[in-house]
Amino acid sequence: MQTQAPEKKKLLIVDDEDFAPARLKEILGTELDITVGKAASDAMRLLQRERFDAVVLDINLPDIPGTQLLKIIRDRYPEVPVVMLTGYSDYRLAIDSMLAGAAEYVVKSVDNFDEEMRMRLGLAMRNYDLIKQNAGLTAKLAEHTAKYEIIGHSAATLKLRSEIIAVRPTQATALITGESGVGKELIARALNNQDPNKARPFVAVNCGSLPETLIESELFGHEKGAFTHAIQARKGKFLAANGGDIFLDEIGEMPLNMQTRLLRVLEERVVTPVGSDKSIPINVRVIAGTNKDLGAEVRAGRFREDLFYRLAVVQLEVPPLRERIEDIPVLAQHFLKGFGAEHMALSKAARSLLGQHSWPGNIRALKNSIEGAIIKARADGQAVIEPEMIRLHDVAYGRVDQTVEPMPYLPLSKDDLTPELYREHMDWAEKEFLEAGYKAVGHSKTTLANQLKLDRTTIHKKFRLFGIDQPKTSARSSQAQGAPCSEWK
Repeated sequence: MQTQAPEKKKLLIVDDEDFAPARLKEILGTELDITVGKAASDAMRLLQRERFDAVVLDINLPDIPGTQLLKIIRDRYPEVPVVMLTGYSDYRLAIDSMLAGAAEYVVKSVDNFDEEMRMRLGLAMRNYDLIKQNAGLTAKLAEHTAKYEIIGHSAATLKLRSEIIAVRPTQATALITGESGVGKELIARALNNQDPNKARPFVAVNCGSLPETLIESELFGHEKGAFTHAIQARKGKFLAANGGDIFLDEIGEMPLNMQTRLLRVLEERVVTPVGSDKSIPINVRVIAGTNKDLGAEVRAGRFREDLFYRLAVVQLEVPPLRERIEDIPVLAQHFLKGFGAEHMALSKAARSLLGQHSWPGNIRALKNSIEGAIIKARADGQAVIEPEMIRLHDVAYGRVDQTVEPMPYLPLSKDDLTPELYREHMDWAEKEFLEAGYKAVGHSKTTLANQLKLDRTTIHKKFRLFGIDQPKTSARSSQAQGAPCSEWK
């Protein structure tokens, strides 16, 4: 079978004279696909039309100086190496060209022009190849890393990320703790996420979802006929994770008898399938996760103390979302992109609403809220998500009252620190204070004014400015009793 010749690399020569193009075609024509342009305008047209692996550029061009074209190429095509040509030796021009981004510099009049050009151009193109390879590896690593990226820039998230980086290359058993929905499995996958060129096995098991009668078989496997319905042998989750990591989520739900078997696996590094007397060596790192206080479970006798210490060689605590509210805007944007809605944006009021919620469901709940808001925004034909499009739920306290005016958007960067936002915060705080005070004195503006040492006119103006009204129930009650319906009592 005839093998296809590799595609030639493409070289663009920009020179209005014939000497350099003719020499380069003669010495490199069989190795490179050479295109010639006589002016800067030719070069820009050609560069826009196709990709070149290198450019040889004369300093003197008929339309603009070669150094000016060099700057344009470096700005628009920074990865393409440029070798500068000049008709005479001028070290000042050479230095200026190199400072402007030229990869190499060759004088046409040198006796060994052919050898010099071959060497300089070869160096430039090899460097270009290395840059492309590095960019490819960097992109591959970025894609591999981003798959299980820990999103956020809060101090708590940065600390967690540094801990993951430290633990990742080790074989140390890890215990990940945190409330439901904080992303414990994501942390476990991040620990597993080591080499972009060679994926390690990763198996996740929810211990709380496995029936007690089947958990041993599920984890360690079984032989054919080991129990009813065991019609064929099964190797189990530990052997499936051999050479990698197994994540045992909700480890606190594991029955005590299984905790004993797990402790043996951790200590002896072997598993014994159900119905077999043969122990199989394994090389598996165990990562456990729980939303329980295992220390309290140990004291209550529901979790083995020796297993707890064996699992918690490294303990990673994932903070709840309410303790890292500065991560919410970044996470929200990440979810917008993940749901194919990167063109959408959250209004400042919507971002403020998200920042005030307690998030008992943590990141999982935030993701669900963003997904619902996207659906609502699309249905309304809107590209900006407003607070009324966001549904927030709190299982413990019922649905959040979204009629309450949210606090203004908190500044997260230098650009957010504006006089307007400062004024919004001051107005919001004053309105909240006056509303609370008005309620505390039984909805009497006179008493409120006296307590605050303010005249009644000032209180009246602020109530009108902030839209604070006397409760209608009070007015109706007063009218029902025949009392005068004055807002000043």
